[in-house]
Amino acid sequence: MSVFYVILLVGFLVYSAIIGQSQPLFSSKAIAEGKGLITVYADGQKKTFATNASNIGDALKQNNIDLGQGDVTEPSLDTPIDQPHLNVNIYRAYPAVIIDGDKTINTLSGYRSARQIVESAGVQIYPEDKLTMERNSEFSSKGVVGQRIIIDRATPVELSIGDKVFKLRTWKTTVGELLKERGIELSSQDELSFDKNEKIYKDMKIALSKINQDI
Repeated sequence: MSVFYVILLVGFLVYSAIIGQSQPLFSSKAIAEGKGLITVYADGQKKTFATNASNIGDALKQNNIDLGQGDVTEPSLDTPIDQPHLNVNIYRAYPAVIIDGDKTINTLSGYRSARQIVESAGVQIYPEDKLTMERNSEFSSKGVVGQRIIIDRATPVELSIGDKVFKLRTWKTTVGELLKERGIELSSQDELSFDKNEKIYKDMKIALSKINQDI
């Protein structure tokens, strides 16, 4: 083996040793100084720094890491720095259009799931509601990645059983199907304000009187 390759090999080994040990040394020094170590992943880059901040939000501010409208951090900004080393991911916000019936809401969000995007925009949704997310062609044509989220609302129904009132949401189409969905069985003596085959409509008020049975 030539002298040149020997020198090159030795240099590579020394470089690897230094780089491999730099992170533990940096961490030990930070701990000794009573600081926490933060590694931030954002915009395809990685940045590690020591901080004496009490939470992630303050640590980012101290190191001039800016967050735009709708950007999301994981863990959240109010997460306390109570361990020697924390990894923080920053998800940059993308535009989204939320279609809720005849309402259209434009928003920016770093979340990637439809339900999180809608909730972060302040739109109330229920577990029974269905959300569909697709790429927004209007944004794409402008070279911007965006999402279009369509909310399909379950039908709200009020069910009264004796003196108890239940606010329900359902995808069932008839009164009988709704009662079956909720595990309510009817006896021949029970009194129902609608026929079991009656079609369900929005804000329908259904009254059921159970005879000789406690619910």
